[in-house]
Amino acid sequence: MYGDDDTHITGQITFEQIAEAIRHKKYGRDMREAIAQGFEQFIGLLGRVSKLESEYSNLQSKYNDIIGRLNDDENEIHDLQDKNIALSQRCDKIEEKHNDDIKKVQGQLDRLNQAVFGYGEYEVNYETPHHDSSVTEINMDSNPLLKGE
Repeated sequence: MYGDDDTHITGQITFEQIAEAIRHKKYGRDMREAIAQGFEQFIGLLGRVSKLESEYSNLQSKYNDIIGRLNDDENEIHDLQDKNIALSQRCDKIEEKHNDDIKKVQGQLDRLNQAVFGYGEYEVNYETPHHDSSVTEINMDSNPLLKGE
């Protein structure tokens, strides 16, 4: 029944007690006190909610910043992986050319060895600025082994 509580409010009361006081307090000053305390607690809660919203907004901003940096780092990692793949492919091509060059030079050395040690009738003619006339000349053009034929 409304207005059947004639006790006075002393001290701070909870939201639940505020609702009960508004419904049952007999005297207007106790009802006004209950309403005032309710608004004070409500204002305190609004302040806490506002502070939490601000903190949440700051955290959300930091989170978005971190996500942006992570995305940038992922892009950089992908770029570096692409560069690594390109460098690996270049190294493979260089190694392939190097192996081809080694085979070519080895073939030339083999033909030169055959010409020098296996076929005495061929002459190798190297045009050098310091020609030693005591060395027997071998004509490279007339030797089919040295020409790669």
